[in-house]
Amino acid sequence: MLIGGTTVWDATYTMDALHRRITPVEEPEKRTRFIAFFGCSYTFGTGVNDNETLPFYVGRYAPGFMPYNYGGPGWGPQQMLLKLQEENLRGEISQPRGIGVYVYIDDHPRRAIGAMRIFWARRYPCYERQDGKLTYLGDFRLAHPWRTFLYDCLLKSNTVEFLHFDLPPRITEADIQLTADITKESAACFASQFNKDPFYVLIFPYQQPYGPRLLKYLTKDRVPYLDCIHLLDGADWQTLYADMHPTPRAYDAVEVKNPTSPCFSSSANLSTCS
Repeated sequence: MLIGGTTVWDATYTMDALHRRITPVEEPEKRTRFIAFFGCSYTFGTGVNDNETLPFYVGRYAPGFMPYNYGGPGWGPQQMLLKLQEENLRGEISQPRGIGVYVYIDDHPRRAIGAMRIFWARRYPCYERQDGKLTYLGDFRLAHPWRTFLYDCLLKSNTVEFLHFDLPPRITEADIQLTADITKESAACFASQFNKDPFYVLIFPYQQPYGPRLLKYLTKDRVPYLDCIHLLDGADWQTLYADMHPTPRAYDAVEVKNPTSPCFSSSANLSTCS
């Protein structure tokens, strides 16, 4: 990654036959449980090597668990739900029992609704509430062809770019609730595939202003979460690269030092969560 001719980060990604990022671990044959991670580039580990991602650090400190990385750069929560609805992840994971973790960041509500400036998401899955039910409508171009055409036209405007204007102009409470609904349905699908194994939402640091608002819906829907919102506040070392992706030390801190996370402090505590 180069910004202004300066190298921001230089990393190597290794993928397996199922298009998951490989998480190197010691003694995989001794890991009798799994931990499946879902999310975007913060889960995938954009900008860090295979042995510097969040799943890697969890695997290092929880030697009984085999980590699986189902994250993808630029994704929202809807890819997680569609994957759990349409693919047999149970057949892709050899360990019989484990844990699911969705890593949330504050850009996810904008991706969930296909906001104008999320231009890379035009072919992302579109879920909306219809007749009180969360419904899959295909991708955003199929579900809203005229709207996405307008978005693409507006993004060609230098004035729109200068003003950093977006549509919709702000995230509403309904958008945050949609994100929570997608998450809740993902948790239900995970439990269905994996014999009611637990599923957690990890609220990554830097969440302002939507993360705290999402928590009330997770609490209402009884979806357990790991609140790391203020974990890196006041850190005296670099937590983000210039492109706004976490550094290896930030991932390590989320794994090791979260005082409110009973599942990520040690392998012993992690095992109690399942």
